[in-house]
Amino acid sequence: MVFNMTEEDWDAVRRCPPKGTFNTSRFASIYWRQAREGNYRLINFTSVARPLSRGRRGSHNYAAAKLGIVGFTYLLARTRSHAMA
Repeated sequence: MVFNMTEEDWDAVRRCPPKGTFNTSRFASIYWRQAREGNYRLINFTSVARPLSRGRRGSHNYAAAKLGIVGFTYLLARTRSHAMA
């Protein structure tokens, strides 16, 4: 449960999945910006259903990390066309 979770527990799980998504997306966007041509796609995968549907104890940090990827990907898709111009 969240009341038993330390800040270190929170950070340890929250740090890993979003950082990998960020690094991959950043590398791809640098490549696309330099190429300036093409119709590129970036597909980020994450497991959202598991932490949300089962309500596992102690998975608050996991759910926050996974939903952070969803939000990041959504915003990246909405802003990519403007940033690449």
